[in-house]
Amino acid sequence: MSKLSFRWRFAIIATAIGVVSIPTSLLLFRPNFPAGLSLPAPALVLLVGLKAFEGLALGTGIAFLVYGYPLIKRAGQSHLLTLLAYLAIGWYLVNWWPHDNLHLVNGVYNLWGLLAIEYGFHFTLMVAGGVLAFFFYRVIRLAPARL
Repeated sequence: MSKLSFRWRFAIIATAIGVVSIPTSLLLFRPNFPAGLSLPAPALVLLVGLKAFEGLALGTGIAFLVYGYPLIKRAGQSHLLTLLAYLAIGWYLVNWWPHDNLHLVNGVYNLWGLLAIEYGFHFTLMVAGGVLAFFFYRVIRLAPARL
């Protein structure tokens, strides 16, 4: 049996996790909506569509965390900066699934829970963005100029 290519292994992991993540989120994260709230059908369709994209992002992020470090390492940066950039990319892809699901269970009226979610995810994404900006600045600065 021939070995699967990198792209196929990556795609299989990303797709499998993406598909499994949708029913998993429905089992683990029960929405905490106010009593009597009903969602209009178009909103429900949009929310399910978002769940599918979040699942694919989660799967892609996990596949990247499994296979991506050697790719980032090729940029020739310090071990610490390479590791931080690798983790930042992984976090950018993986964070949407728990982030959105925690919003569902938090409920509409839990301000402190909302603030914890927002700081836990948004602040760390800002830090990750800064890490990636610095990483790519260093990579581009060292790359030969091409016109």
